[in-house]
Amino acid sequence: MSNVSAVLRGARLRAGLAQREVARHLGISPAYLSDIEHGRRALGIRHIGKLPAELRGPVADALVKDREAEIAAIRSAR
Repeated sequence: MSNVSAVLRGARLRAGLAQREVARHLGISPAYLSDIEHGRRALGIRHIGKLPAELRGPVADALVKDREAEIAAIRSAR
C-alpha cells in the first residue's frame, strides 16, 4: 500500500465517509476506490480536486511527498 493509499483511507475513515460517497465525488466506482485504498491502483492527480474538502489536503500532501521521493530516486539513479 502506498503512502497516498494509506492517507486516503485513514482520512476517509476519520471523516466518517463511506467509500461509496467518496467514489461518487471522484466519478469512479466504490470497487475502484477500494483498489486505490489498497494500493492496487493509483490515485490520479486529476482526482485531487474532486475529493471532499476534508480529504483533499492530507491526500494532496501525501501525493506530493510520494512524487518528490520518486523524483529523488530518478535523480540519484543518473
